[in-house]
Amino acid sequence: MPRKKNAQGAASSGAVDAIKAIKHPAMRKHIPPVPHGRDARAPIDALFLNPFEEILEHWHRLPHWEQGQAWQFVTWRLADALPAESLAEWQAEKDLWLAKHPQPWDDKTVSEYHERFSQRIDRWLDAGHGSCVLRDRACADIVAKAFRHFDGERYGIGPFVVMPNHVHVLFRPKEGHALEDILHSWKSYTAKEINRALGRKGTLWQEDYWDRMIRNERHWHACRRYIVENPSRLAPGTYLLEEGSAEGSAGILSVECGRDARAPFGVLLGR
Repeated sequence: MPRKKNAQGAASSGAVDAIKAIKHPAMRKHIPPVPHGRDARAPIDALFLNPFEEILEHWHRLPHWEQGQAWQFVTWRLADALPAESLAEWQAEKDLWLAKHPQPWDDKTVSEYHERFSQRIDRWLDAGHGSCVLRDRACADIVAKAFRHFDGERYGIGPFVVMPNHVHVLFRPKEGHALEDILHSWKSYTAKEINRALGRKGTLWQEDYWDRMIRNERHWHACRRYIVENPSRLAPGTYLLEEGSAEGSAGILSVECGRDARAPFGVLLGR
């Protein structure tokens, strides 16, 4: 069952991702009072994580956090995208490291965690292990179609990339539509349609997914940049990259100079 969690301390850079990765309670940090006693709570349609408000947390194999309509950056992979032997060694090494590094962590420890563990997973995914069925344009188009289908109704779609063996997407849930329900809809529909297209049966996707709630515009642009740069070493036609819809990126401005960074729907960068 989902439960609410106090978000104090979750706004520090990198802390949210590290906390979510190790099944540990939120790091506690002092949050200065709001000047002049103003109410710091954000409305339900706030774009980003509000450290003064509660976070709705639920678990499957991984913890998942959401807060109203705050932006989410989500990644999931094909079931065969990571080599089982390497993954077992990675898990054993991570468990040992965590036992020697109890919470709370400083910024240096958070960076070390991501360098040793998170970035290794990213490198394995980018190495193209497994069947890589999403390299097939018809399969990638099924994922893109699923993203577009309820855009503006259940969520607003931002930039996304369909890599040969995994997917990254930025999106903003609409009120009344939970993160887990949106992901279940995407994964179940695409698994059925891709298996049908390939004439196969069985498990397509990993059982769970990774999500990161977006803290601010700078974090949003960092995630967008990661999405855009992720396929930089792949040949054209082996991935599908889109900027998303105008509604999906509404309210997101250029961090550097304040220009409107919204892109029209269907800008294809990886055709």
